[in-house]
Amino acid sequence: MAFAVPTNEAPIVLDMALSTVALGKIRLAAAAGRPIPPDWATDGDGLPTTDAQTALLGMLLPAGGYKGFGLALMVDVLTGVLGDGGWGEQVGSLYREPGRFNNCSHLFLAMDPGLLGGRAGFRARASALAAQVRGSEVVPGAEKPHLPGEAEAEHAAWQREHGIAVERSAVEALLRTAAAAGAPVTDPPIEGN
Repeated sequence: MAFAVPTNEAPIVLDMALSTVALGKIRLAAAAGRPIPPDWATDGDGLPTTDAQTALLGMLLPAGGYKGFGLALMVDVLTGVLGDGGWGEQVGSLYREPGRFNNCSHLFLAMDPGLLGGRAGFRARASALAAQVRGSEVVPGAEKPHLPGEAEAEHAAWQREHGIAVERSAVEALLRTAAAAGAPVTDPPIEGN
């Protein structure tokens, strides 16, 4: 589920999986041989697991328990059911069965704030909301509040300056693929995990 809200400064951007974590985090843990928390996914029998490799054969657990499940179900209605595409188990896995048609539907909704009080007024109100969130008092020891998308934008700025950290297992897989394809590779730095 993704939302983007223009303001007079940086936009507010929420782009999130409706599962506790995105599948990519489990795939990285599996490649690195790391365990995952028991509330991330199930095994193939529907039981909670801490084994990332086993989780790839199971199901992602919804964020927020039954409320998250309800929200994910309604997104399934707005995409697959409304759009006459796949829903639930009809949607193929991107990774387990790459040869199978994915059958994933989407819903894109764009609203013109010019029809609802004017674009400038909308941006001003959204900017005021953003400023209110940023200016919220925090309890001692807590971090300052972030708007959706701010932490990612700060991380992207850091990466532009310092480079992108890539899991060792991902670099090694890329090197194996390059070698198999006969592609020349310069010496990539491999540090840490």
